[in-house]
Amino acid sequence: SNTSSELSHNSSLHEEEVVRLYDSDGHVWYIYDISIRNFICDAPARPFVKCTIGHNGLFSCEKCEVQDEWYHNRIVYLNNGQKRTDHLLTACAQSLRYFD
Repeated sequence: SNTSSELSHNSSLHEEEVVRLYDSDGHVWYIYDISIRNFICDAPARPFVKCTIGHNGLFSCEKCEVQDEWYHNRIVYLNNGQKRTDHLLTACAQSLRYFD
């Protein structure tokens, strides 16, 4: 139902709008596709990124899913935990919330 002149007119308006949006403050903006390969985190951020609990938490071991136990007023970790896999880390398998 649109004529070719209407289509070219609408296309021109679209191009003008795009130019106006990207060049509204005198700068030319570019859009880049990026991908993140690695994260470098400090101690508080690392458990958040890895979906684990911070140090001295209930399930805080990064290598396995062992639960801590109190022994003589100290937290100890027994050697009976299931090793964490990439799948478990991706799925955030712990049923505990991060800030509990």
